[in-house]
Amino acid sequence: RTSPFDAACADGSKAFLKAYKAGKDDLTATFEAALAYINQYKKGGNVAADSPCLNAAKVYAGTVRSQTNPSVASAMTAFMDEAILVGGSGRPDPVCLAAAETFMTAYLDGQPEAKAMSAAGVAFLDAVARTPSYDPASPCGRAASAYMTSQGL
Repeated sequence: RTSPFDAACADGSKAFLKAYKAGKDDLTATFEAALAYINQYKKGGNVAADSPCLNAAKVYAGTVRSQTNPSVASAMTAFMDEAILVGGSGRPDPVCLAAAETFMTAYLDGQPEAKAMSAAGVAFLDAVARTPSYDPASPCGRAASAYMTSQGL
C-alpha cells in the first residue's frame, strides 16, 4: 500500500497559499505552485497519474485559461495532463519539464510572455539535444508539436 501523502502536492499547495496570502494574482500563484511541483520532481519525487492533487491542479489550471494566451494555457494543461509523466512512470519528462520550468521562471521574473516563450523554446531544444531518449512521438513531443503548429511553426 502506498502512502496517501503527496509531497509535490503539499509543496505546491504551500507555494500557492503563500503567494495568495502575499496578494499575488492567481496566475502568479499558480506558476509558483507549479514550480514547487517541479522542484519536488527534480528531488526525485513521484506523483501518480491518478493523484487527487494532480487532478485538482488540472481542474484549477483550466480556470486560469482566461487569464493568459490560449496557447500558453493549453501548454500548461498538457504539461500537467500528460507530457510530464513518461509512460505512467510517475517521473517527469525532462524535455517538457525544462521548457515548462524555464517559461514559468522567466514569466515570474517579469519577462514579457513572448520572451518567456522564446526562453522556453530554447530550453526545449537544449533539452532535446541533451536527451538521447527523447521521442517526438512521446506525449511531450506531441504536445510540443501541437504548440508549434498553433504558432505557425
